[in-house]
Amino acid sequence: MLEHFMNGLTNEVTRKEIFSMTEEELYTAHAEVNELIEELKTAIKKHRGQLSKLAPQLQAEQEQSAAYSYQPIKDFPVRAIAPQGLHLKVYENGRDSGGTLIFVSKKEMQSSSIHHPKEAMHELLQTILERIQHSADFKHVGLRPSRLFDEKGQEIKNPQSLQNEQKVWFSHGEDFRPPTENVLNLIFDKVIYVEEDGTRIISKAFMDPDDILPEYESWSLCPGFPENIGPTNRQSMHQPETVESDSLFLQLKGDEQVVLYPSVKIEKRSRAPVQRSKDHGTMSALLPCSVWLVTKGGMILSRAMPQVCLAVGHPIKLSTGDGTILQGYHLSLQKREKNNSSQLWNFGNKGSIFSKAYPELLLTYLEELNVKELVTQTEDQMQEESWPQPQQDTERISSQEALQNDASHLNQQQVSQPLVAQLLPTGGPGEQRQLTVALVRKFTEKHPQAPAQRWAIKHEGTSKPRQWKVSKVENPLWNKLTYMWPVLPTGELNEDFDWPIQGSLISNSPPLEKPCMDHTDSYTPVRLKVLKNGDWDKNRACVIVGPNMSNMLKKHAVGPSTKKPRKPQGNSDNPEDNFVKVDQMEFQQFLER
Repeated sequence: MLEHFMNGLTNEVTRKEIFSMTEEELYTAHAEVNELIEELKTAIKKHRGQLSKLAPQLQAEQEQSAAYSYQPIKDFPVRAIAPQGLHLKVYENGRDSGGTLIFVSKKEMQSSSIHHPKEAMHELLQTILERIQHSADFKHVGLRPSRLFDEKGQEIKNPQSLQNEQKVWFSHGEDFRPPTENVLNLIFDKVIYVEEDGTRIISKAFMDPDDILPEYESWSLCPGFPENIGPTNRQSMHQPETVESDSLFLQLKGDEQVVLYPSVKIEKRSRAPVQRSKDHGTMSALLPCSVWLVTKGGMILSRAMPQVCLAVGHPIKLSTGDGTILQGYHLSLQKREKNNSSQLWNFGNKGSIFSKAYPELLLTYLEELNVKELVTQTEDQMQEESWPQPQQDTERISSQEALQNDASHLNQQQVSQPLVAQLLPTGGPGEQRQLTVALVRKFTEKHPQAPAQRWAIKHEGTSKPRQWKVSKVENPLWNKLTYMWPVLPTGELNEDFDWPIQGSLISNSPPLEKPCMDHTDSYTPVRLKVLKNGDWDKNRACVIVGPNMSNMLKKHAVGPSTKKPRKPQGNSDNPEDNFVKVDQMEFQQFLER
């Protein structure tokens, strides 16, 4: 029935819910049905194969009829009596690939989990270590997992809270790091316009996400909706998402009826390296649309479309889930201009990005705030509600000569590859696309969503290798993630960069300051060079990392630095004996390496 409806044969459709589906939902449902059909075909084929294997036994049973004697099973397969337990998919902190599947018996955990959850966690972490250290992706020799998290970042304190087939992430003591990054992407929608009661209405139209658009040079930039195209007869029963006529558009030179609307959206991207196909000569759909160029003069240009930059859009009013009203501005795309302060940006020494025209408003990731746009404000409403006004003081704005030096060469280095982008369909009746990024007032430092206003630039490309090494961020995690920041801790511009900086804009980045870590429980295994008795040639020495006994020390309440025994309690064993046992175990594990 889906195919009948999509082909215009509405008389053949008997299910009413199909008529209320959007074009996106129709394509999605059609793809899901096709996938289910393929799975059913595979299952039928597999089932027939199993029946063919049993055919000789079935034939022998039918021939002997009542004379057929059933044989008892002498040896029952061991795998058929699998002990009850948990299957867990374990990942390293900050990754969503290379996971290790482990099995943990519930019988082993139940006795200690109820009365001693800490001991049960130590045993579980030890089991995880034994499994992951034999995997090909294991690189942390000498370190052992000490903390466990679920997919929401909540630390797991008791194995009894785990569920079968659950995904968990382990760390070596550091806090949870999400396996995905929030990346600011450049996306495209096909737009059309219709005439209704003499009014032109510009709206988004559905376009196949697999379509590959022509290269950048095949498009013309239009600061407003082009006038040389004709209206389209609306065939959809739904009210699509509308677009302002004064927005930025792209018009295909070879076919002026094809018009695209570029916009920005924050999407989640895996931290794992992107695998490029050898058969596909162009860049991936994500890479050319998420890489930006930060010029020394303060512009943020698209790497795929260097004539397009980020700018302050029209004013908006947002309502959060708790009823709080936020005033701010849309983040829009504009054609690059001179002397336009709304296209220039400043970078704070705490990771904030704010417009030079509106320094009190910060670029903010909105998805976790659960906001909803109330209404688009007009200029008159801005005056009545004391909306933030642009600053006229341009003393802090860099000279136009410096700005041109950063960006002029980009005009001659247009992207020659086809412009591959994610083309998103329209929503349901009257539905507006969920805002993911905007400019709102600064949150306080203790605000739970303050990290939504903290950004980083992730190094991308090979034209300027190891650029992130020039960054002067105190937090060592930034260097590990190849993040960089254009200003120094003092707030001054970092002149050591090879401008412009090229990279992805990442929201919810780690703090720029060096984290305050509690080293009371830290323990670093020693690295020793081992030689045979009587051999003095250090070139033949074998480097061995000593065992990490921090978990055992915690279990017996012995500090790794002082190793002072605690006072005996009740009828427990002598703590001095526990201390000796830990030392003996440490030395024995070292000899076995």
